[in-house]
Amino acid sequence: MVMNSFYQQTQDDDNKVNFSLGPNFTFPAHFHQKVEIFFLLSGEFGVWKNGKHYTVKSGEIMFFDSYDVHTYDKRVCDVKGLVIIVPPTTAPSFFERKNGKRVVNPLVSDARLCKELYDLSKTYVTDNSLPDTVKSGAVELILSRLETALKFDDCAQSDETTLAQNLLVFINENYQHDLSLTFLGKKFGYSPEHVSRVFHRYLNCGLPKYVNNLRLKHVKFALEKDKKANVTDLLFEAGFKSIQSYYRAKNSQN
Repeated sequence: MVMNSFYQQTQDDDNKVNFSLGPNFTFPAHFHQKVEIFFLLSGEFGVWKNGKHYTVKSGEIMFFDSYDVHTYDKRVCDVKGLVIIVPPTTAPSFFERKNGKRVVNPLVSDARLCKELYDLSKTYVTDNSLPDTVKSGAVELILSRLETALKFDDCAQSDETTLAQNLLVFINENYQHDLSLTFLGKKFGYSPEHVSRVFHRYLNCGLPKYVNNLRLKHVKFALEKDKKANVTDLLFEAGFKSIQSYYRAKNSQN
C-alpha cells in the first residue's frame, strides 16, 4: 500500500482500519486524523516523525499520533512487520481516554508486547473475512495494551509541524503550477531558507524532487486510466515545462 504524500483526506473519509504487511513499506510523507502503529518483529527500519528520525529495531513499536507528519524512510535490512491505521470511530474508547493529549514516547522497546500485539493484529485486523465489530474489539484491545507503555501530555503541536502540514496540503493541490521556496515563503509568511529547512527536515528531500514526484504520479495514473493518452500533453498538464525536464525527473527515480 503506497500512501499519497499529503493530508490523506481519503484516508480519513474511510472509517475502517487499514493495514500493511512488510517487508516493503513504501510510505512517503503524509498525515491524517487516524493513529498509525508500526510493529517490527525483525530487522531495522528508518522512519521520520515530525522532522525527527527514528531507527525502529526488532521487537519495537512506533506510534504515530493523529496529524503527525511521518514517513517510512528506508529498510536497513530484511524486515518482518505490520502497520495498522486506526480511525477514532473504530476505537472510540481509546480516543476518549486520550482526550486530545499527545504521545511523548512514540518508540516503545518491548519485544514481548510487540509480538503480542503483532499477533493480535495479524489474526484479527488483517483477516478481511471478519466482521467490523470483531476488528473494532481487537483494535480497542491492542490500543489498551499499548496504552500502558505510552506516555501522554497536553503538549501543543509545534509551529514547524503545522507549517509542514500546510506545505503538504498546498503543494499537493498546486503541484501543476510553478512552485518555489520564495513563493511558498511569501505564501506562509516565512523566509525561503526556513521553508527549505522545514521541508528537508520533515520530508527528507528537497522541494523540486518532491514536486516532480507528484507530477510523475500524475502522468502515471493518467496513463493507467487512458493508455491511449498523449504523453506529451500529460506531462505539460502535470506541470513539467519541457519533455527534457520530465525525463530527467523520471530518470532520477531509477
